Amino acid sequence: MPSALTPAELLERQRTDQKMVGALDTSSCPISITGHRSADDARTGRNPVAFDDRNPASHFRVIYTFETLIGPGKRHRPTIVHVAPLATGNYPAKPPVAWVISKHVPWTPHFTANAAICHGEHSWIAYRTQLVDYIIHLGKLLNFDEPPPAPGYHGYNGQAIAYWRDTMGLKPLDPSLSFPRIHAEDVVGAAGRFKAAAVTSPATAGRFAPAQPTGSRFRPAPARPAGRFVPAESRS
Repeated sequence: MPSALTPAELLERQRTDQKMVGALDTSSCPISITGHRSADDARTGRNPVAFDDRNPASHFRVIYTFETLIGPGKRHRPTIVHVAPLATGNYPAKPPVAWVISKHVPWTPHFTANAAICHGEHSWIAYRTQLVDYIIHLGKLLNFDEPPPAPGYHGYNGQAIAYWRDTMGLKPLDPSLSFPRIHAEDVVGAAGRFKAAAVTSPATAGRFAPAQPTGSRFRPAPARPAGRFVPAESRS
């Protein structure tokens, strides 16, 4: 794996992330986002950071205003998530960590109380996937808009998997829900190596395929075998 980013490179990456997240926040999709400089501020919504601030946020409060399940056939909104890109200590080689901080915990395979969201091993390509695509990916998981689970996978909630399979037919909760395509070059001049991951239609496995590499430092990590939904805290 390439060496970690220098402090200057990480700052550039964070500024790019922040501007792309800001573009998502101002779009018409049902996601509202604020950036913050501490976990406490993100969890309470205090002291938001402007998206054009040169001292970028390190925590994000993401409000998914569309419906998800909180029980069999029981819908609820919104879902509020705290996203911490730097939590693993080696961003963007490693993915962000995210937790549900709203009162009602989504009833899905990937969400549970008091634990990091199980975002899936293949949701993040080292140095290539953008934070905005990660936030959109979590939204897709809330909407059950993902490839069918591998046989034997139970995630955090085997009952939710069975309900998705037997009652929902492995289809999204809201098939009409879609998200915009946010590209770094559209929000940051000469963004170059931080181009956004490719986006296709909902419920397709290739939605988070990386953009074509522009240099050896930012080539995608090799593809991994099945096991895409291992909870974040269980990975070494």
